[in-house]
Amino acid sequence: MKKLLAVSPGCRDWANRASTVGLGAIMLVIGLGPSGNQQAFAAGELLVAPTRVVLEGRTRSAYVMLVNKGTETTTFRISIVNRRMLEDGAFENASSPRPGERFATSLIRYAPRRVVLAPNAPQTIRILVRKPRDLAEGEYRSHLMFQAIPDISGLKSVERPNAGAPMSIRLIPIYGVTIPVIIRHGTLKLEVSITGAELRQAKGASTPTLNIRLGRSGDRSVHGDLQVELMASSGAGRIVGIVRGISVYTPNRTRWVRVPIERADVAKLRGGTVMVRFRAIRRAGGQILAENRLEVR
Repeated sequence: MKKLLAVSPGCRDWANRASTVGLGAIMLVIGLGPSGNQQAFAAGELLVAPTRVVLEGRTRSAYVMLVNKGTETTTFRISIVNRRMLEDGAFENASSPRPGERFATSLIRYAPRRVVLAPNAPQTIRILVRKPRDLAEGEYRSHLMFQAIPDISGLKSVERPNAGAPMSIRLIPIYGVTIPVIIRHGTLKLEVSITGAELRQAKGASTPTLNIRLGRSGDRSVHGDLQVELMASSGAGRIVGIVRGISVYTPNRTRWVRVPIERADVAKLRGGTVMVRFRAIRRAGGQILAENRLEVR
C-alpha cells in the first residue's frame, strides 16, 4: 500500500518525526463490478515546514509551508486536534484536558482549511493567536493535522448496484501528519533532569537500546537533543549516541528516551559510566539544559 503522507527526512531539527505520523481515519470505499478494485487513493508525499510552532511573548502569528512532493494533484484537509504524549514519546488522542494540561483549541485561528496542491506546488497556512484578557498564565498546546483526501468521484452507490455486478469493499487508510502549536503566556519556569541509564532489548531487536529517563518540572514543555558519551577510566569520553528533537510536553513529568547503540559498544556500556547531556536545539541557542554522569545498568 502506498504511503500517503510523509515528513521530509531532510529537516533534521523537526520535532517528533516518528510520533507525529499516524493513522488519522479510515474511509470505506464501495465499488461495483470489475472497476471497483481499480479505484485508487491518488496522493503523494506532503512536506511540512516547520513541524513545530511556538508562539510566545508578543508574537501572535506564524506560517506553515506545505509542498506536495508527490506526482499527482491532491486535496489536503487541515484540522485542529488535541493529543497527549505518553512516557515513551508516543501520542494518543485527548478528548478532555487532565490536571495541568491546557489545550490551545480556543486560542488558534488558521486558514485555509482545505487546499488542492499540484505536484511540487507550495501553500502557506497562516496561524493566528487570540488571547483573551483574562487568560491564565501557562502553556497551551494543540496540534494541526494535515490529511490527504482520496478522490472517490468515480465510485458508484451501493444503494443502486448494477444488475448482476459483484460488489467489492475496500478500506483505504487516510494518514495524517500532525504538528504541535504551542502558545506560552506569562513568565514560565522549567527544570530538566536526567536519571536512569538502562540497557534494554526489545523483542525482536538485534541490539539493545540505552534507555534514559528525562525529567521535566515547571509550567512549560522542553525540546532538545540528547547526547550520550561513554566515559573511559582515563576520564576521556566518546560519543556513542545522539537523539535529536526530543520533547517532553506538559503536564508530563518524565519521558523515557531510547538511544540506539552500535553493537560494538554494547559490551563496553554494560556496567560502564556515561555522561548524558540534554541541550536546546541549535536554533534555540543550544545551551545545556541538563547533564548527569550515570552508571549503566
